[in-house]
Amino acid sequence: MKKKKNDKSNNIAISNVIRVMKAMFERYKTAKWQVLIYMICKVSGPFLATLIPTIAIAYITEGDIGKFLPAMVGVILLASGANACTSIMGSRISNKRTYTRLGHFFYRYVKKNLTTDYSNVEPQERQRAIEKGAHAINSNWIGAERLMNETVEFVILTIGLTSYGTAILFLDIRILFIMIVMFVLDFMFRNHALKYSDKHREENTEIYRNKRYLSQSCLDLKAGKDVRVYQMEGWFHEVYNKLVKAAGIYQRKTGFRWYWPTISDQFCEVARNLLAYYILVTKAVSGEISPATFTLYLGLITGFSEWMYGYSLSLNVMRKSSHEFNEYLAVMDTKDVFMHQGGEEAPSIDQPLKIEFRDVSFRYAGSDKDILSHINLIINPGEKIALVGNNGAGKTTLVKLLCGLYQPTDGTILVNDKDISKINLTEYQSLISVLFQDINPLAFTIEMNVAGCKTEGVNRERLIESLKKAGLWEKIEKLENKEQTFITQTLHDNGIQLSGGETQRLLLARAIYKDGPILILDEPTAALDPIAESKMYQEYNELTKDKTSLFISHRLSSTKFCDRIILLENGSVAEEGAHVQLMQKQGKYKEIFDIQSHYYQEKAVG
Repeated sequence: MKKKKNDKSNNIAISNVIRVMKAMFERYKTAKWQVLIYMICKVSGPFLATLIPTIAIAYITEGDIGKFLPAMVGVILLASGANACTSIMGSRISNKRTYTRLGHFFYRYVKKNLTTDYSNVEPQERQRAIEKGAHAINSNWIGAERLMNETVEFVILTIGLTSYGTAILFLDIRILFIMIVMFVLDFMFRNHALKYSDKHREENTEIYRNKRYLSQSCLDLKAGKDVRVYQMEGWFHEVYNKLVKAAGIYQRKTGFRWYWPTISDQFCEVARNLLAYYILVTKAVSGEISPATFTLYLGLITGFSEWMYGYSLSLNVMRKSSHEFNEYLAVMDTKDVFMHQGGEEAPSIDQPLKIEFRDVSFRYAGSDKDILSHINLIINPGEKIALVGNNGAGKTTLVKLLCGLYQPTDGTILVNDKDISKINLTEYQSLISVLFQDINPLAFTIEMNVAGCKTEGVNRERLIESLKKAGLWEKIEKLENKEQTFITQTLHDNGIQLSGGETQRLLLARAIYKDGPILILDEPTAALDPIAESKMYQEYNELTKDKTSLFISHRLSSTKFCDRIILLENGSVAEEGAHVQLMQKQGKYKEIFDIQSHYYQEKAVG
């Protein structure tokens, strides 16, 4: 049954053809007329070219220059006009295809992946699916744009085959029969080669993905220091050569399957020519056809062969392009769990919010192990909570759930007694200011990074105040372009490179600028020096004023200033309470705290 499903996905889906052509025609109202003119000219051009030698032979045999010369001139002008029109219209249609791919399909693909549930993009298998889908819209010669092109060409080829085939039918049905047999053989060989390519597509995709990663790593400035200090260039060269060798083996295997279509083409051409010449010469010698008619049919047979070759190729290309486009659609049709449209209104942002985890469990798709298990937790309005635990305890996963990036496998998360899965996601996430553990600033200006990439309506006073609270304004103020300075030199030659601690402070400023009633700081001091870390702890009360806050850290000494501490262990709440209470309890918290204190004391003495 699975095989049948795969076979079906490899067929040409009429719905895909309709979808891509409709997108172009709706985007460009003149496109359908240009396509119609293009098709008429491309079919008539070769036929008119076939008439030129026919008229010339007729003129030679008849000798009536007054009758044939005007016809010759007229046909030549019409053929030239048709070819010129084909070139002009083809260029315009090509531009429209490209703009449709970029402005319609690519734009929607990027928007989909930026707005869909985070659970639809983070897992490795989803990233592979997204990469495959992107492949269908990243080039002129694959996927969506190729399907647009081949659809038009397929209609042209069908018209050409029908008209030429009808004419040949009146000459001798045997010629038409053998050419159809040749077409079927050629199509079968090409289809076999394409099936092999489809079957091993994943193998080639994996090789391509690894080559691309290696190429990017070689050019990555961050990796440059390690490559030089550890003399890793030899390793890069060795791995890259292995990938090139693997790609070569794949290409040879695939190329071998294409030998048969090539051999078939040559065999069919010889057989066609022998039969056609035999029949035409026989009819010409017997007087059944004139020399001019002989020339005309010879051109028609050659043209029919070319139409048929193109038809076979176009069918296989359309099938391949449709299959690639299916991978694009598979991503676009991914369903969301959260309410991206509609949904209930989010709670008011005028006051701190209450957060409740009600018997929440979570496991990643495809896993049978819970990352979080039966979490029951209430965070009161305005309460400062510290979430602590060893690596892998589930701290960051809990943050992802609270931010609406994942849906709990079981249980409910409520904010002010509202189930967050039923709230409009955009409105809900506007309540949250968060600094994630992974710090990845964009290569835009400091202002855009802090203000969330907004280019209008930025409150400069608020932005500067946020940078001051984050401890970064003193550095930025000294820069020539201040907050208009670009981060890194990716987009601007005068961009600056921030240190790890400075980058963390920049993204902390973003969280402060957003000013959401829920503040989440996930390991906010991981990249800070001790002085900056101590300063942040002192200012934490100011940062969390009138907010419900969640402070995630593995350093237990950094959580004393919080109202309550939640210790996670193996995905469950092991202990909770204030620092003094937990120390008096003589439990797991005290054990970890004492170990960390001993470590830092030894480090200080050393």
